[in-house]
Amino acid sequence: FIPENLTDPKYLPLVDTVRDMAQYCQAQGLEFWFESGQETPITLLRLIKDVNAPNLGINFDTANVVLYGKGNPLDATEIFGKYIKNLHAKDGLYPTNPRKLGTEVPIGQGKANFPAILKTLKKQGFMGEIIIEREISGPQQIKDIEQAHTFLTACLKELNLSPAPI
Repeated sequence: FIPENLTDPKYLPLVDTVRDMAQYCQAQGLEFWFESGQETPITLLRLIKDVNAPNLGINFDTANVVLYGKGNPLDATEIFGKYIKNLHAKDGLYPTNPRKLGTEVPIGQGKANFPAILKTLKKQGFMGEIIIEREISGPQQIKDIEQAHTFLTACLKELNLSPAPI
């Protein structure tokens, strides 16, 4: 986890470690991306800026920000900006029990405002993949993914964007 408090004694060693990893990846021609959600968006952005490596990015999971109770996905989209390299399209509800994560739900039934998120990503010049993620199993998972594809395709068409084939 990334410490929220930048004066935490674990923060600067983390910056150094991530910088070393990013430099190693860059030497291999690779990028180094973070999965969002377990820290506030501004905390992740602060780490990226403090590491200051050109190959850092974010795999933005829209539901994780909600499930961990760390922020609003639309606000996170604006905060992360150009660092969003990939989108895990997933939806969820905020936690109501302080001992448990929030609940993942089908896209369109949670707190991720996908029409607004996709519009913001378009304004930011996002060119990454949109990957539908549904962390359940069985026939309902397939139904939810198909419904999400239909929903997201309609959102993209509203923005005059063409979704890639699945």
